[in-house]
Amino acid sequence: MKKMLLLFGLCGALSADFTLEFDFDGFKNSFYYKSDQAAKLEIYDGTNRSYLYRVGKKSYMLQYAAKKAYYVDMDEMRALMNAQNESPYSGDLHEIENIAKPKVLKRGKKINFAGVKAEEWIVEENDLMSGERRKISMVLSNQKDLVEAMEKFSEMLNLLNSDGGFDAMSIDGYYVIASEGMKLLSFSKESIDDEKLLIPKDALKSDMATIGKMMMVDEK
Repeated sequence: MKKMLLLFGLCGALSADFTLEFDFDGFKNSFYYKSDQAAKLEIYDGTNRSYLYRVGKKSYMLQYAAKKAYYVDMDEMRALMNAQNESPYSGDLHEIENIAKPKVLKRGKKINFAGVKAEEWIVEENDLMSGERRKISMVLSNQKDLVEAMEKFSEMLNLLNSDGGFDAMSIDGYYVIASEGMKLLSFSKESIDDEKLLIPKDALKSDMATIGKMMMVDEK
């Protein structure tokens, strides 16, 4: 853990801080980024709460079980899941990667959405349940700093996907920031306190035998 703390301190000198907050199906998920070696993704689906940390070239998943914090080396976890032909994270984020890109039917007016310059579009896509084509409204943005942030968000999401190749929804250089079941809540470039990116000092490194317990998440 001391090495982790030292590494965070070194990375803090190369600051490009930003925070993305999303609403996914009514639950807030947040991404904190300081550098490619210091970032944190908070995932909550209404039942389980997980924390993905990027520390140097390593990544760690942290969860709570019986009110104790446990973290797992994602390289070890990914190797185990690959052996079982599963993804480290089996929720909606993993399922999205197989959705065909929507067809743009109409580009609408320019708006300001969650402080970001954006456009309202009408697109056609496959319905997840029926597989049939349908028209839906989306809000997309190609604001340069937002696009760069979404690219880093995609890279973080890929750490959860044993197959790789995940990308937050993008169309023709624009990123979707609002659609059915999701919307961008805020995009901030304020400095992030290093403490927010630190794995808790009392967190215990878990071996693979503890993963099952970690999935039985208790709130802090």
